[in-house]
Amino acid sequence: MNFQILIPAKALTKGKSRLAPILNGARRAALCEHLLRRILVLGTATAPTTVVTADPRVVAIAKIAGAHALLEPVDCGLNGALDWARSQAGDADCLLVMPTDLPYLSLAGLQILCMNRRSIAIVPDRRGKGTNLLFLPREAIRGFRFAFGQDSAVAHQAEAARLGMSAETIPFAEAAFDIDLPEDYTEYLSHRALDDDLARPGGANPDLGLGSEVETFCQRLPRPSHYSG
Repeated sequence: MNFQILIPAKALTKGKSRLAPILNGARRAALCEHLLRRILVLGTATAPTTVVTADPRVVAIAKIAGAHALLEPVDCGLNGALDWARSQAGDADCLLVMPTDLPYLSLAGLQILCMNRRSIAIVPDRRGKGTNLLFLPREAIRGFRFAFGQDSAVAHQAEAARLGMSAETIPFAEAAFDIDLPEDYTEYLSHRALDDDLARPGGANPDLGLGSEVETFCQRLPRPSHYSG
């Protein structure tokens, strides 16, 4: 099976804007890079992985991680970026759209989810409203209208129905938690202690907590020392 993963990524300096009440620009950029690095390790260990972004720095990080990278000619938003990336991609038997901010998703969990996936499947967020993972079989890849944003889980179910296809909802705890709101970040910190560099203002070198092999890999990636905020 030709299984592919597509990861949309905002510019590091623009991501996680809803965390602005508790994190300055430098810390938000550091968090975004931390999450990006982590999800790239999982993605590239599972299937051919493509990152779509308007940020040249994200492109560089993705290439070092072994992923293919598509640089948007203009920043056209999440759904627009996915539409454009899909038009650039080759044939796939199954496409997984995976965001960067899934800090508790494990490699084993991701690979189990991806096994023999042949229908539209939605892994919702813990509030049951957002879509944290979206699987599209070959029959749906070209015609599916992405609807990420508010209440996207319901919108994606409706889109599957429009195509005359069923969509399976898969509650999966590892992929249910994402970091969108200040309370999400606070909860994340309460469950996983980050390195002091990220915990203090301007920090940029979080401990990934993924084991020595992954830590060694991540040390090869460029540091976001140029960020300010």
